Amino acid sequence: MTIDQLNKMIASEINRLPEDEFGGVIFDDEFFGDVPEPDEFLEPSPDVFTDIPKDADEDWWDDFRRRNRTLLGVYIPMNSPGQVILFCDNLMRFYKSLVRAIQPGIPYLTKLDLNAAWTLVRMKTHTHEMFHYYCDVLHGIFGGSYTYLIEEALAVAWSRFQIQDERAKWQSQIGRMNGLFYSQLMKWAFAFRSAGYRDWVLYADDIRFKPALLDYMAPGDFRKLQGNGVDVEHLIYGLLGQCRGGFVEGVR
Repeated sequence: MTIDQLNKMIASEINRLPEDEFGGVIFDDEFFGDVPEPDEFLEPSPDVFTDIPKDADEDWWDDFRRRNRTLLGVYIPMNSPGQVILFCDNLMRFYKSLVRAIQPGIPYLTKLDLNAAWTLVRMKTHTHEMFHYYCDVLHGIFGGSYTYLIEEALAVAWSRFQIQDERAKWQSQIGRMNGLFYSQLMKWAFAFRSAGYRDWVLYADDIRFKPALLDYMAPGDFRKLQGNGVDVEHLIYGLLGQCRGGFVEGVR
C-alpha cells in the first residue's frame, strides 16, 4: 500500500459518515470501533531499527505488527536504501482514538475537520521518520550515528515545525480546520511520556532547535567556522528536507 492509497481509504471512511442539517458529522459506533485510549500510543520505544532482515517477507512483517500494535512508523537506515514505513492499522487506531477523546468537547466537526485531522496525524509520523532519514544522510557526510535520546527529541520537534508550517497556509486542510480541534490535537498527539520523545519541548523553537541539531551533527571543525562568523547553524538546518534519494517509503 502507498501513502496515497492510505489517505484515500481514510477519506472514504470519513465521507460515508452522515451529517446533520448544518454539515456537522454524526459519528457512529462503527467509525470508532474498538480503539484504545490515546495514552497507549504515547510511550513509544525507539523507532529506528537496524536489525530488520533485508529479506523480510509479509509473514515477518505480520508478526512484527502483532508485536508492536502501538508503533506508528519506523525508519530502517541505509545498508541498502533507507526505508520509511508507516503502519496503517496503528495510525488509523491512533487517529480515531484522538478524535474520540477530543470530540466531546467540540460540539461541531465537519468532514473537512476530520480529513485535516487525519492529515495532521499521518504527517506527524511521516515527517518524524523522514527526519531520521535526513540524519542518516548527514551522518554519512559528517560522521556520527543515531543517538536515541537526542534524535528522537529532535525528530518530534521537527515534525511539529512541519505541521505548524502547514497550519500557516490558509488554503491547506490543516490551515482551514477548526481552531480548537487543531489545538487539542496538537496537545494530545505530542503528549509523549517516554524518554527522548518527551524532551521535544527542549527544542520547541528555532532558537533552541538549530544549535542542538548542530551539536548533534558536529560537522568537522564547525566551531572554528562559527568563530569566523559562518552561520553554520543555518547551513545545517537548511540541509534538512533537501536530501534526495537513497530511501523508499511504504505502508504496511
